[in-house]
Amino acid sequence: MNNIEQFPFLKWTYIENKTSKNLKKSKGKYLFFSKDRNRLINLAKEILVRYDLSHAKVSLFASSQNFFSLCIYDSEPKLINELRLYDSKKIKYGYWKSNTRTLIDQLKE
Repeated sequence: MNNIEQFPFLKWTYIENKTSKNLKKSKGKYLFFSKDRNRLINLAKEILVRYDLSHAKVSLFASSQNFFSLCIYDSEPKLINELRLYDSKKIKYGYWKSNTRTLIDQLKE
């Protein structure tokens, strides 16, 4: 995983797969949650390489329920079934959330 870079920016750690050939525009994200931030970072790196995805981000700070968030970006929700397999006691798979849904939720705030 030498071609994976990560860097903090604002409230997130961004993780990029520099060898990804997937150049399609992101239209949404797969969401994961865990109390173990490092576990989410490692999961992001694994998924980016395994499925040739370009980028993800992990929250720098836990929510009020002490959970960190992982967002893995993709051009469509084609990996929903595969990524559900990563659900475990330590990491919870959330769901696919489109960019449109995210924008609607932000406008409601």
